Amino acid sequence: MKIRSFFIGLVPFIALTLCTPVHPAEQTDSISHLTGLETTMLSGKEINEILHDLSGYEFDLEKNITSDENIKSFVKSLDPPPEEAKTALLSVEGEPEVIAWFENGTIYRYTEAETIKTTDMAEMFKDCSGLTEIDFTGIDTSEVTTMKWMFSGCKGLVELDLTTLNTSNVTDMSCMFIACDNLQKVDLSSFDTSNVTDMSFMFDSCKSLTELDLTGFSTGKVTNMGSMFDECGSLESLDLTSFDTSSVTNMGCMFYMCGKLKSLDLSSFDTSNVTSMDTIFRSCGALTELDLSGFDTSKVMYMTSMFESCTHIKKLDLSNFDTSNVADMSWMFCGCENLEEVDVSSFTTTNVLEMRSMFEYCMSLKELDLKSFDTANVVNMEAVFYECSNLEELDLSNFDTKNVTNDYAMFYNCKKLESVKTDDELIKAKIYDIMVLGYDGMSVG
Repeated sequence: MKIRSFFIGLVPFIALTLCTPVHPAEQTDSISHLTGLETTMLSGKEINEILHDLSGYEFDLEKNITSDENIKSFVKSLDPPPEEAKTALLSVEGEPEVIAWFENGTIYRYTEAETIKTTDMAEMFKDCSGLTEIDFTGIDTSEVTTMKWMFSGCKGLVELDLTTLNTSNVTDMSCMFIACDNLQKVDLSSFDTSNVTDMSFMFDSCKSLTELDLTGFSTGKVTNMGSMFDECGSLESLDLTSFDTSSVTNMGCMFYMCGKLKSLDLSSFDTSNVTSMDTIFRSCGALTELDLSGFDTSKVMYMTSMFESCTHIKKLDLSNFDTSNVADMSWMFCGCENLEEVDVSSFTTTNVLEMRSMFEYCMSLKELDLKSFDTANVVNMEAVFYECSNLEELDLSNFDTKNVTNDYAMFYNCKKLESVKTDDELIKAKIYDIMVLGYDGMSVG
């Protein structure tokens, strides 16, 4: 018997119609679809709720149970559901039905229509952490505009072939694969991204991805690439030379914690509209060099933690950086323990408010040219030179600390600092404090 679900008011009504029951495992081609007949699926979020309901999984936030491990597969069935199955409709009301049911770890879908159209796939498989197989046969995605959060939290996926998806009208791919922890390979070679505007968090926390071919991506309309590759800790290389970033405004955390990236060619990047670069290269511990000579930073306001914990970079030439609009430089070079040379001589810091821990733990720096620094508006200089244990001299003659409210540990353990040029009374006081600690031979003035 075939079960169809309807809703009369708010009360579900099950109608039974006679048909020959065929178990999904014994599917045949006995059911022919009606040629040319189309139907439309519900939104991705609505389908997601139905899938979890069918699987019987109960979320419990208090016990931190937030993912559905029951669903292993989402596939097309050639035959209608068995008599005893609990079913639900994945299609919009009034159109040919797409019937879904759950059996032995698999969500089956059945329809007499030849094509299933959809416009919204956002969150469709969100938190299906046990999912290992997805079959998109018969699903037309040519009118889909959003795929955000589509595979979020699908920790069971190891490989994903999306070559059948038509993405030509998609505008939002944000968080599309976020937290696919075990995803090792995803084929995006057929993706048309010419209309996408948001790619933020797209591959965030895809910790097992070792390679990613994005050479076919068209990114001319993308405005947000924030956290795009955040925590892709297994990626060793990434070819972004084809990327058009002329419309991008946000690159914050773009490569954060890409700890195995050994090189990064960003020579083609147009950053003329970027306003945020905070944490963009933070914890890229395998990078040994970065050529940012083509970066236009004239609109950037946030450089917080920009190079923090880039532990293997020895030299940074930032002489081309326009920092006239930057408000926050806190932790900018913090933890760059092998950085021996950094050119910040052209920095304009007139609008900077935060310099907290800016050079903290830059233990290999012996000199810094900060003569261009105007610090009249800075309010926080906590630990600005903390543990710069090899710095030998500093010219802070242009430093003005009149608005500084936090000066804690500014020069802590700068034990090789022999000369500080300054007329600023606060800085003098801080230097005298560390002289009392026994840093002999230091001159101030």
